[in-house]
Amino acid sequence: TSRNIIREVFRSLMAKRLIEMKRYRGAFVAPRNQWNYLDTDVLQWVLENDYDPRLISAMSEVRNLVEPAIARWAAERATSSDLAQIESALNEMIANNQDREAFNEADIRYHEAV
Repeated sequence: TSRNIIREVFRSLMAKRLIEMKRYRGAFVAPRNQWNYLDTDVLQWVLENDYDPRLISAMSEVRNLVEPAIARWAAERATSSDLAQIESALNEMIANNQDREAFNEADIRYHEAV
């Protein structure tokens, strides 16, 4: 029924911490500092609709902290096929350093391979 659909939507929005349910008062948009920015939907919506340099800066800091450990972990477990994909993407990045779109595509492939 449509009520079940609405309840499920509210549950989903509450799980993303976008809304708060207040007894006898209804649903309210939660303060932004409570939103679940680790949820991929929330992050995508925010990045597409409300550019916030502070969020970009915070995400870059987290990436700089986490990425080296992930790269080390991946390097310790890489197969020869994995290394070939990484090297191929890296070579494409070098070859396309003047073509932003091609470089970015190769960069994405590089990070996916790692």
